Order: sequence, then structure tokens, then C-alpha cells
Amino acid sequence: MNKLLIVIDGLSKGGAERVSAWLANSFAGRSNYIVFLLVNFHQKNEYLTDKRIEKIYIDENIKENNFFNKVKFINCIIKEKEVDLVVSLGMPQLNCYVTLCCLKNRVRFILSERNDPRQYPSNKIL
Repeated sequence: MNKLLIVIDGLSKGGAERVSAWLANSFAGRSNYIVFLLVNFHQKNEYLTDKRIEKIYIDENIKENNFFNKVKFINCIIKEKEVDLVVSLGMPQLNCYVTLCCLKNRVRFILSERNDPRQYPSNKIL
């Protein structure tokens, strides 16, 4: 059984969000995949997902929204769920967190960013 973790900032109002929901639903429909959605922020009017997909919200599970808590939480999820592959369609900051956790746990990962690089990220490090 393959375990797939899809990471996204939110699940409403956007192309990356729609694609994340579509990917999760598509893989959940296959008999050899267990799919987890790791969502940074809970939002209203989220795209619908298959009931077999376990959604985990970062903002609902950490007390303080900071770098160390998010990295620690993402790291715990990757270990606890024993994922084989992580696909992140998050913004640059979230993708940085995912990269650190996947490298630490030696988990394969795919990153995809959808933004205008002239406007975001405003921070040169990101």
C-alpha cells in the first residue's frame, strides 16, 4: 500500500487548491493508495474531498504559529503516517518546511509553486 501526503496552504478559492483536491481524490480512488491531506489553514468553502482522505490541519494542531512548531508538526505527521511520497503545492514558506522534513526523514517529495515571482516571495531567502 502506497501512502501519499499532499500538502497545501488551504483548500478553497484557487487553482493549486483545486488541483490538490483533484489529486487527492484521484489517488484515493485507487485501491493501492492511502491519501493524507496536510492543510496549513482551515478555510470556509473548501473543495470537496473523498471521505477516504484524512485531512490534517496544521493551524488546528499547533499552539503557536511559528517556524519550529510547524516543522516539528510536519515532521511528526510524516513519521506517524509513514508516508512514501510527499507532494507539496504550498507557497514558498510551506515548501521550505516540507523540504526540511522530507530530507530529514529521507522521504521522496515533489514541490510545485504557483505564484508570480515578481510579487511573491518578497523575502529573497524564500
